[in-house]
Amino acid sequence: MLFLSMSVLMLNFRVHHIAGSTSSSSKDELNFILKNQDETINVLLAQIELLTARVKTTSTSTFPASPPTSPNSELLPLKQKISSLQSQLAVAQSHRPNPKNPISSTKMASCDSLFGLGLINSYMTDPVEICNSGTSTITCYTHKQQHKAVEDTFCVGTNIVIDFSKVHGEHQATKPPRGVAQYHSFDSSSTTADCKNTANFPTTKFMPHHTLQMNSFKDQTPTSTDATRESTTTYLLARDEDFENAFHSSADFLNMELVYQGLNLNKDDTQVVLLDRNPDGPFFEMIQNAFTTPNKPLKRAANYNNKKIVFDKVVWHLESPAGIVFPKVGNNGATGCHNEYLYSKYRQRVLSAFDLWDVPPPTVPSLTLIVRKRTSR
Repeated sequence: MLFLSMSVLMLNFRVHHIAGSTSSSSKDELNFILKNQDETINVLLAQIELLTARVKTTSTSTFPASPPTSPNSELLPLKQKISSLQSQLAVAQSHRPNPKNPISSTKMASCDSLFGLGLINSYMTDPVEICNSGTSTITCYTHKQQHKAVEDTFCVGTNIVIDFSKVHGEHQATKPPRGVAQYHSFDSSSTTADCKNTANFPTTKFMPHHTLQMNSFKDQTPTSTDATRESTTTYLLARDEDFENAFHSSADFLNMELVYQGLNLNKDDTQVVLLDRNPDGPFFEMIQNAFTTPNKPLKRAANYNNKKIVFDKVVWHLESPAGIVFPKVGNNGATGCHNEYLYSKYRQRVLSAFDLWDVPPPTVPSLTLIVRKRTSR
């Protein structure tokens, strides 16, 4: 019955932010959430009542002298189920939010700076040009999280040439050895641009796998006349080393949401390239549906057939070390942040990708438990 309390907790996750709003739409959503929570609590009460009645019936039943099963063998599991339901009911009732008690404005400001529009604005407010004065540009966006010594960075390039004959390493059917083997290697001048590096270029702290590519970058290179032009905005996604892990992948995907929001990217107009050597993994379909569209199948470096491609606009991923799911972002404790902008938009993106956004949550939803198995280090 753990899924019942999870239903309440997930609904509680949404309610605190809208509780302080006075708009009619917010009130309607609040009423909808509270209605669903009350229905969940009522389901628990009904199940407890039903099982309690069965216990009474079983206790007063007349059994034959040598019954195939004893009364205790039937009573014990019933009582265990009732005890479990009562525990879930206590959780459900304790987590039912008070719509008249929203979180404080100070806490909301803190949440916004960590997980909301404030975080996005922190990246976007002061862009850094690292290559300009030509037909190409590269601009980077940075933010320093309070628990980290260095900034996190994602970059956008225009009129960028990638020579895929200089990008090495096919993606594998099974996960390569953890580390550099999971990513492509790049020959010198694999990536070029018709612009000049600025004084900001050598001081820019690229993300780990972006660094592998930028180490081969050559500026002041006229755009190749024999290059094939790609007009669709292209997102180069170097996934986390533990791409098959739900926690690490969530870091990647929330970062993608941040970049999409910051750059106002439309999934209908964006091509995603898995710029790593990892297998497709369990979240392949979600990336395909949530961050681009089925009519733009996810690509690999190999899909460019060793050609030179000039990208009108290319986006380098904000890699998972910048992830806001890391516990230290919330000072290793419960954040109290529930429905901040990034969480809300990411949830909407994923549910909409599978036509679930307008579907009310089930009264008794299921819960998937992911057991992490990993050797100690």
